[in-house]
Amino acid sequence: MNLQTVECPWCGHQLVGYSQMTGKAGMADGDISVCWGCKNLSIIEITLTMRKPTEEETAQLQEHPSYEALMAGLLIEDDIDHAVHAIQAQVRQGPPRQEPPT
Repeated sequence: MNLQTVECPWCGHQLVGYSQMTGKAGMADGDISVCWGCKNLSIIEITLTMRKPTEEETAQLQEHPSYEALMAGLLIEDDIDHAVHAIQAQVRQGPPRQEPPT
């Protein structure tokens, strides 16, 4: 397995452990990651680099109920993983569709 070091776009903290094994990385383009240095959320790019979320992505992230606890550092490691996956699922699903008025 080839592990890559990735730099957090917020604080520059070096994150180690991003696998480049095809189909085994466990990360996909658009996935969310938490920096263990600054606790900010970043978006994984297809090149396995990280970027800051766009304003639209940030708004979507902030809508999730776990977002405030995650950002306040109130979650333990297992809860952080769970919150990130839940937020990611919501962001991928997109905002709820509005029914047209009848």
